[in-house]
Amino acid sequence: MPVLKPIASTGRSPAGALLRDPVVRLAVVMAVLGGAFPLAHAVRRVMGTTSPEVEALQNGVAIAAMVLLGALAATAYRAIESRRAASARVRAAFDQRLREAEKMEAVGRFSTAITHELLNLLNAVGGYIDLTLDDLGTDQRHADNLRRAHDVVRRSTVFAKRLLVLSRGKPFLPTATPLHQTVRDLMLELRPLVNPPAAVREQLGHDDGCIAISASCLRDVLVPLATNAGEAMEHGGWLTLETGWVDLDAQAAMAKAVRPGRFGRLVVGDTGPGMSNEAMRHLFEPFFTTKAKPRTRGLGLAAAYVLVTQHSGSITVSTQAGVGTSVELLIPAAP
Repeated sequence: MPVLKPIASTGRSPAGALLRDPVVRLAVVMAVLGGAFPLAHAVRRVMGTTSPEVEALQNGVAIAAMVLLGALAATAYRAIESRRAASARVRAAFDQRLREAEKMEAVGRFSTAITHELLNLLNAVGGYIDLTLDDLGTDQRHADNLRRAHDVVRRSTVFAKRLLVLSRGKPFLPTATPLHQTVRDLMLELRPLVNPPAAVREQLGHDDGCIAISASCLRDVLVPLATNAGEAMEHGGWLTLETGWVDLDAQAAMAKAVRPGRFGRLVVGDTGPGMSNEAMRHLFEPFFTTKAKPRTRGLGLAAAYVLVTQHSGSITVSTQAGVGTSVELLIPAAP
């Protein structure tokens, strides 16, 4: 997630910045000239001078002023045209994003309908496999094949549910879930995702307040993060899960693109090789991977990002080459 940085002071006054505007400069020159010519005419009448030298000087000043006025007018015109072109580019980019958003919304509705039908079919296939397994009795060879088929159905169901999460266009209803206890229970499922020589350690808090997300959604967030970290540490390392609480004021909440308030904080960190800037830009895109032979390659991280943001939370990734990667999750406290 992008972090907003304060704008550094330039040491220049607002008046100086205003005078750098070509349009303002043009207005100032016109005002000065508008007062200078009547003043010069009045002085001439009072002094009663009509010498050719004075008239030549006045004409020269007038010509120079007109040249300067024309140059400033051209500069102002170019500035106005530049602003107009920039505004047109912004409008065109906005219109393009709007069209893309409308197309993605249509694709989302379409994929939601297909995914619901796919889940219904998978549930039917799984049910028939269960019935067949009950009828086989001692035929172990066919039972093993059916169990493998049932595992494929199960993994396909998980994939379809993640696709459903990505196509979901509305936020989830808040559900109160104990933060520390739920993560502690999930450790039994997360530890096997990290193969030796890598290992898992936990730094869980004790104040077991509740966060506004269901336990199943929290699992769907942590499992792909732990899987990705485990794959990054094939030569050993530590996967660390940390939980706690944090209160964000208006400025801190703006930096995380969330509302101010109390949040449950989860950090999933690994001591792997870290990621490149290119990988960071595509990390939460569907089907993106940096592994030559990944154990999983699907919608896990993309679904995790959608789940966190649709629960009004934030997900922030920091990485350093040779040190590792840390993913910070902020999920609002349950009311």
